[in-house]
Amino acid sequence: ALEFTVPVIRAEALWTFVEERPYFMKVDIEEKHFVCIEALQRLCPRLLPLYVSWEMHEYARGDPFPVLDVELIIKLFRLGYKGIKVISNGDHEESSGGSGTCRQLPEEVFDVVTGSVDWLSVPDLLVRGIGDARLRHGDWWDYYMKLEIDTDASCSHKDDR
Repeated sequence: ALEFTVPVIRAEALWTFVEERPYFMKVDIEEKHFVCIEALQRLCPRLLPLYVSWEMHEYARGDPFPVLDVELIIKLFRLGYKGIKVISNGDHEESSGGSGTCRQLPEEVFDVVTGSVDWLSVPDLLVRGIGDARLRHGDWWDYYMKLEIDTDASCSHKDDR
């Protein structure tokens, strides 16, 4: 059998390659999205992406849906991501089209909760409840979050990426 050694880096180390805030971070690594989302907590605030997106977790860390996703939403809310959209990936009228969402910018994607392109506040979504994509639509969802606070403060030193 062939053996390969694949070098790896921590998700937050990707920010050593940029000097300015990324516009949009879309994460799609099958049930491991939380690794990249949680890495944002270790970044200098001025480098946080304006928008973040990830697919729903169904079984990650052994937690049933939507426990882990609610935890991630709250963590990002505390970082300043106050707006949220829930995006359907099914092939129906309310869908942004699954892989089609990668052709749309975050402001353009259709939210299944509001039935529009409008952003919901995180508290409003949590009060309403996330719902279950499998039961309501037979598909899966992406969460899109929008940074809505001033994070332009400089980092204390270069290692704060």
